[in-house]
Amino acid sequence: MNLIFFLSILAALLGLLVTFLALTGGLYAYRIGNKSIEVVLFKFWTALDIPFDDIESIRKVRRSELKPDLQTMRIGNSLSSQKVLIKRHSGRIKKIVLTPPDAEDFLKQVYQALMSLI
Repeated sequence: MNLIFFLSILAALLGLLVTFLALTGGLYAYRIGNKSIEVVLFKFWTALDIPFDDIESIRKVRRSELKPDLQTMRIGNSLSSQKVLIKRHSGRIKKIVLTPPDAEDFLKQVYQALMSLI
């Protein structure tokens, strides 16, 4: 009985922690490297790597512009108004929506990284 109670409390605390991290932006982070955009979980695990040469287009979008479909992956805080849509050339997931804290600055960094490749 005590073990079940303890595990229930532990699961509830873990759920609260993950919710807190997701709402405050601590769950996801984005790194712009020399050759790709990395989606990082918990500030250390690279969950997704989007190579620059696979990016067809990248732009800032409003939530109202995004329609639900099976080819779009949304990563980040869905409540954020700052959204960046990346369209890819290849892969099953053609569109990826990120929610960086500052979409304009994020796009500027991506454009600078892309220009350095030329």
